[in-house]
Amino acid sequence: MRVFLGMVEISGCYRGLKQGFDELGVPCTFIDLSAHPFGYGGASNGWLVRAIRYAGHRRQLLQLRAMVRPFLWRVIRLMLMAVLFLAAVVRHKVFIFGYGSSFFAGWDLPVLKLLGKLVILQYNRSDARPPFTDGWATSERDDAAIGRCIAATARQKRRLCRMERWADAVIDIPPQALLREKSFIQWLRVGLACRPVDATAHDGGEANQANPESRQRGVRILHCPSNPRAKGSDLIRAMIQRLRDEGRPIDYVEVVNQPNAVVMDEMKRCDIVVDQMFADYGMPGLATEAAWLGKPVLIAGYAADLWKKWLPAENLPPTVYCHPDRAEAELRRLVDDREHRLAVGATMHTFVRTQWNPAQIAKRYLLIARRQAPSDWWYDPQDIAYTHDCCHSESAAQDLPARVIQVGGIEALCLSDKPRLEQAMRDFAGGVNPLAGQAL
Repeated sequence: MRVFLGMVEISGCYRGLKQGFDELGVPCTFIDLSAHPFGYGGASNGWLVRAIRYAGHRRQLLQLRAMVRPFLWRVIRLMLMAVLFLAAVVRHKVFIFGYGSSFFAGWDLPVLKLLGKLVILQYNRSDARPPFTDGWATSERDDAAIGRCIAATARQKRRLCRMERWADAVIDIPPQALLREKSFIQWLRVGLACRPVDATAHDGGEANQANPESRQRGVRILHCPSNPRAKGSDLIRAMIQRLRDEGRPIDYVEVVNQPNAVVMDEMKRCDIVVDQMFADYGMPGLATEAAWLGKPVLIAGYAADLWKKWLPAENLPPTVYCHPDRAEAELRRLVDDREHRLAVGATMHTFVRTQWNPAQIAKRYLLIARRQAPSDWWYDPQDIAYTHDCCHSESAAQDLPARVIQVGGIEALCLSDKPRLEQAMRDFAGGVNPLAGQAL
């Protein structure tokens, strides 16, 4: 069961997954072609990977300058990728591809299947989510932007269906899997292996008790937006200012687009982590890292109540994950009630230590590779009825599919294979909130 893991790092979860395989004694090669700016590390990047990165960088640079030579660098990169592909095929049985990646944009998957390899596709966010529900990538509303969104949605649909056809298993979550046609494994059943490199086996409460700056400067709140617009940072800042205006001593720290080491250093010194305002699941990478340090996390999103239907209570990540309208009240309680925030941090730490530690997560991937995943891990995309956005407020999330339907018709949503979801999205675009069963 030698495992190949690649080709893109997201929030340190693949570094952590490799750690899990290492702990189990399962040979694993982790290749990261993304040259991730946050510096998570842990990849097996030798000279060949560095050469592929260099060729890709040169191609992109020359392409931006509108020069002819990008074609040459593209050919060089493809040749180097072919060498990497052959080397990987010879040595590995299981191939786990993250963020919609593979050696050749999915066209290599039939070859891997023909050679008897086991293929698992792990999707993380925009690699699966329809562009018309992706506030991270889509913010403009003019006709040209909507036209690009419609074209991107059609491409996304074709790519997802082409790749899932050749996979032994696809791992995804319902809020971002609207375009899928085959059943997939619920990602949070498997877990996120985002353990900080220097995470210690302390109790979560003790970590916060050891923060002397809280006593001197007030409760220290950390926010680390990689994309402030998508994370709702303006709303978070305004929320914190209102709590300050009410007389609460708050030391607010914001870290934007810094290496992971900088984020971890600040996280060790904080009391509360506020992740984002419009997330479609309750414990992404940053929140998982905070859990390993025993730090309570506030994260908001419209799918908060639905997750109670999608997962058993014991499998729900114990962050403070709430509807955006309740975020300020929940933050107020975390600031005011020290025992509450210590308890949340301790519960989160226990959860990742007992359920989401990298070795256990790696075991679940091996179960999937052996086709032994329990039946309740699987989710049928026909059951999806979630219409809200990620990284947009409710009104903005409603407006985007409405504009798509206006410009391209209902078929532009690419949901005709799911009539119930298509109707729910039509209703949502028309001003009805399917989650509440009432007008917006």
